[in-house]
Amino acid sequence: INKFSSGFGGSSKSTNDSTFFLKKRDKSDDTININYRNFISSNFNKLDSNLPDYYTHYPLPVEYYNLGNIGTAAKSYLFDPSFKIGFDAGFHSFDIYRYTIDNTKFYETNKPFSQIGLQTGSNNEELVDLLFTRNFNNNFNFSFEYRFINAPGFLSNQSANLNTIRVASNYKSKNKRYAIFFIYIFNKTGSSENGGLIDSSNKKILDPALGSYYSLPVKLGSNVQVNNNPFSTILSNANIYKDDHFIIKQYYDFGQKDSIKRNDTTQKNLKIFYPRFRIEYQIKYETYSYQFYDQNPNLSNYQKYFNLNSNYGLPQYFDKWQVLTNEINLYIFPNKFNTSQFLKLGAGLENIEGIFSNLRPDITDNNFYLTGGYNNRTRNLIWDLSANAKLFLTGIYAGNYLIQAEIFKSLNNKKNYMSLGFDNINKTPSMFALGNTSFINNNPLTTFNPENSAKFYINFGRTNQKWNFKANYFIINGLIYLNEQIQVIQYNQLFNILHFNFNSKIKISKRFNWYNQIHLQYPIGSLPIHIPLIFTLQRIAFEGTYYKNLQYSFGIEAIYNTPYKAEGYYPLNGQFYVQNSTQINNLPNINIFIHAKIRGLTLYYRFQHLNNFNPNDDFNSNSFNYNAPNYPNNGYITRFGVWWNLVN
Repeated sequence: INKFSSGFGGSSKSTNDSTFFLKKRDKSDDTININYRNFISSNFNKLDSNLPDYYTHYPLPVEYYNLGNIGTAAKSYLFDPSFKIGFDAGFHSFDIYRYTIDNTKFYETNKPFSQIGLQTGSNNEELVDLLFTRNFNNNFNFSFEYRFINAPGFLSNQSANLNTIRVASNYKSKNKRYAIFFIYIFNKTGSSENGGLIDSSNKKILDPALGSYYSLPVKLGSNVQVNNNPFSTILSNANIYKDDHFIIKQYYDFGQKDSIKRNDTTQKNLKIFYPRFRIEYQIKYETYSYQFYDQNPNLSNYQKYFNLNSNYGLPQYFDKWQVLTNEINLYIFPNKFNTSQFLKLGAGLENIEGIFSNLRPDITDNNFYLTGGYNNRTRNLIWDLSANAKLFLTGIYAGNYLIQAEIFKSLNNKKNYMSLGFDNINKTPSMFALGNTSFINNNPLTTFNPENSAKFYINFGRTNQKWNFKANYFIINGLIYLNEQIQVIQYNQLFNILHFNFNSKIKISKRFNWYNQIHLQYPIGSLPIHIPLIFTLQRIAFEGTYYKNLQYSFGIEAIYNTPYKAEGYYPLNGQFYVQNSTQINNLPNINIFIHAKIRGLTLYYRFQHLNNFNPNDDFNSNSFNYNAPNYPNNGYITRFGVWWNLVN
């Protein structure tokens, strides 16, 4: 360059001027040191730099099914009761799509970090997933997350639209004594409710004279026009759920000061603070609203298919709840060199207010509780012991308790691990089950005994994730469920379920890997509910790394569950219910995938539900699996996704 500039009469720069020459790119400009910990944990983790599994980005885990479209009501194939006590409105069919306080991450990063996720699929399915986090200094971090889903579906009146936002920040004072954590979460899920197909026999699905799947007759909203504009979503009859969460947690530590002398005499001694006693205060304000409406109701269809009589009036229902929780905790640190070892004692007050759209009077309730815990994570990371307890003393939840304990052990120089645990709760049924709702409940204000659930579990695995085995043993007494008459029923007998889960990565050859995930659910005694005996994901992938930077994985996967009587769905209250008449017997869902990662850029290209092609009809795409009675799974669909990690 210097030679050319002098040859054309330009002023020549000296070759000693090093700023003139092009510099070799510094790879450290794109590297980042980023750690995170969950809100309910004090242990830090690193982001995984490997090619992530597709289902880590897709909002619906592989163990879940929906009603034929992403964003519609969803439920797990696996028996997994909630082990939480306290306020519960009773509407959980859209929980899997929501941001929650427990899974909120607090980051520590030396550079601003962004992640942009975009996915598009057949039938104008759109997914946007955004993350940004930044440390403004060593003591203050801020993060922002946003997720948007819009999916018109493939049947009439099946649209879904979801928006979720999460803001989190944390600050720690320079003297290490004071810290504050802030979380704001907003979730909105909107799902049109078509009530399922009027006739779900194979003849209707396979009839080519019907043309588009949108022409298949559904129980609700058959006259709704299809809207494929992701920025103008119209839900003429739908379940709309919204919730907001504000939480501020702050603490102040008392302890011992110390300092470490540096070898460099020009630098000051390094100051250290050892906490021995902590006072923590947490305030949480949450609002929940649940609404079902139909702008143009066909009352004859409601009466014919959903037994809606005149006593309930028009199908318009609305519940709103406000929950304010104040909690104070005291911590003692027995070992000043190990802040992961502590004893915790605390108390809290939960104030609840419910507002309903019908003539049911509003309710208020105050619940006082005690909480405690012990945690000890050894400094060599070999042992990890945790135990927690919570007990309500007053209010509607008086007598409810929670006990949790787990012990973790690293084995073989931390290559393998083992954990043993126990959970037990005694809880009052949800507000919906108790009849504190304007939604349809055919036995309102019924008195129930508390539900008691216990789980023993053992977990073995290898830290490089090549294999993992987990066994759960559930003991359930007083299970609450909804029957086909939309009545809340309590099963006042004890029953047990054994659940075995095995995951493995088996190397077939240098480039071929076999991924195996299998769940076995074995009931002991008679059950009031139905669950599949086996659920499995089997994947064969050709994988490797090309020229250091390109990680690739492409292959085929099959997802299958054994036949069982899947729960039905009642759209007017957004609840799944136990049914005993329809057996769901499906073929495996077959998917072909092409995944790749180049540095911070991850690409997904997937051809899903190839089993939808019917060999008895010239391989036309018209052979459907069913997720629930009258609710076929979406047919053949392609999805293309891009997730881009940016170091700013």
